[in-house]
Amino acid sequence: MTPMRTMYDSTRAKNIPADAAMVAGYVDEYSIPKWSGEEWARFSRAVKVRIAKKASTNDGHVLDVEPKLATPAEAPGWAQMRRRAGVEPTIYCNKATWGAVQEAFNAARVPQPHYWIAHYNGVRELPTLNGITAVAKQYADDKLLGKPYDLSCVADHWPGVDPVPPAFAAAMNQEEYMFTHELPRGEGYHRDTVTIESTTNSTIVDEVFVSLASGFEGLRNVRTYFPGGGDPKNGSPRQIAELPKDTRAWWQVPDGCFAFSIEYECGAGACPSLSITYTRK
Repeated sequence: MTPMRTMYDSTRAKNIPADAAMVAGYVDEYSIPKWSGEEWARFSRAVKVRIAKKASTNDGHVLDVEPKLATPAEAPGWAQMRRRAGVEPTIYCNKATWGAVQEAFNAARVPQPHYWIAHYNGVRELPTLNGITAVAKQYADDKLLGKPYDLSCVADHWPGVDPVPPAFAAAMNQEEYMFTHELPRGEGYHRDTVTIESTTNSTIVDEVFVSLASGFEGLRNVRTYFPGGGDPKNGSPRQIAELPKDTRAWWQVPDGCFAFSIEYECGAGACPSLSITYTRK
């Protein structure tokens, strides 16, 4: 079973135990006041998840889609706005609304985001819909708990919220490092980010080879996005037209990590994955 963490959320930080390891709070004003700097500081060692209630708010990791707040139709625009800001977006909604939100992304031809799903059945498991598994599930609310907070179970790694997965950090400590990265599946548009963390100084120049390892037959409109330098240059999209074909990228590590994204439309039955080879030059 995939390791899961426990996350607390509430309208006010004072309602959450001060020793919570993971908390979620609000970043904008709308019916519920946003958390102050002092409230966020209450959890100095916790992983912090920032929630936006309005689709016009260019802030936060998560958009809150529920009545009187953001709508399913507004979610794709918010996700695109946050991606332009360099953030991997997540949408919060209840289980009954999840299908409508996915349909809104497909209709807008916007890659699916990550999902935090509310389903107050007391069961700590991550739900799946149309081949997409949620990164978090709010399984108990304040009424069920009799406490002034809600509880969620959270995947071992939440893209956009957590630091780089430790497995990728090893890449920079070896002459050559190979791994396979499974991509999100399920019909519709997807965007995924792969990050390799550096533990060496920032003057090392390295090389990476990326290729789709399987499932290409069910993919359309595949594009990869790399940061400046190497091939492709300056973060411009690179179309993968045929396989087998490696996309090479050379880069000088600027700040301890290297990330690239892949965007694609997934057909029924596709099981895409990336084969990645890192080489220290």
